[in-house]
Amino acid sequence: MNNQLQINIRRKVLQMVVASREGHVASSFSIAEILTAIYQYLDEQGRGSDFASHFILSKGHGVYALYGLMSELGLISDEELSQVGQYGSYLIGHVPVKPERSFYIGTGSLGQGLPMALGRAYARRQAGDPVDDGRLRHGALHRQAHGPSRRLQDRERPALPPGGLHGQGPRRQQPL
Repeated sequence: MNNQLQINIRRKVLQMVVASREGHVASSFSIAEILTAIYQYLDEQGRGSDFASHFILSKGHGVYALYGLMSELGLISDEELSQVGQYGSYLIGHVPVKPERSFYIGTGSLGQGLPMALGRAYARRQAGDPVDDGRLRHGALHRQAHGPSRRLQDRERPALPPGGLHGQGPRRQQPL
């Protein structure tokens, strides 16, 4: 993995936070390696240009790291980066929807990425576009995508952890 790219992303995150006096440093720092690994994987496959058009950041508070990576890739200028969080800038505290600037899916603070990704994949499949190369049919994403519909067909409820949600004690399962 490219350590210099991660260092540069983190530097840019700090510069943006200081200049804008807002932002989530920890959220952005915690995804620098992940963003770098995803981009480098696509780049090694000859699909580096797909990163901006296909990437969905579910953790919107980490957007400064995404801005930093896109700056490193030449998709955002240093001048634009200096305007993050400023009045009139399209670079805001969450991912904006701005397709002409390589932001195709906007997000809120947490957790919106999976339903958006599944919706896009479903739409592509309905349009006859192959969504995956077969590797998607195994693992957690496959179970996440197909598990709920199977449970509902079987009239089952998802099981809660033994301690309940957030340690609030055991819960009784209610019939549908």
